[in-house]
Amino acid sequence: MEYFRGTWYDKAKPLELYKKKKASYTTSKRGVPDQPLYFDSIQCNVRKLIELPLHLIRCKLFKDFRDEMACRFEWLYAKCKYVSVSSLVEDMKMALAEMDAAGDIDDVETYNDIKTVEQLLSLGFENIRKDSSHLALQVYLV
Repeated sequence: MEYFRGTWYDKAKPLELYKKKKASYTTSKRGVPDQPLYFDSIQCNVRKLIELPLHLIRCKLFKDFRDEMACRFEWLYAKCKYVSVSSLVEDMKMALAEMDAAGDIDDVETYNDIKTVEQLLSLGFENIRKDSSHLALQVYLV
């Protein structure tokens, strides 16, 4: 998950010494490549689009899933265009099912936000599937 978020990109490797002292290897980088959503104007990071939602859901980071994916138009559009709208709907359904199974319905706002996006995508599924640019119209109309 941290790999796709770019957490360790261009950062020194942390070091924990005995007696709970913390430091870092100042010359030692992890060698982790940057993981932007788009590599350039025409090439998207499809692996990130496919794998990051699964990792966030399995780690039960539902707020992060909502903030970074479900309620972020750039992510929704990229996933519809470069992967598929059905994959996006499945991500939303999986997040909702995991929240139900984990008993994490206490966070009603997060649950409702993800549920709203899932319903929006389900209602406009055929239009978005035919042309991913219709996603903006679906969001605007709802």
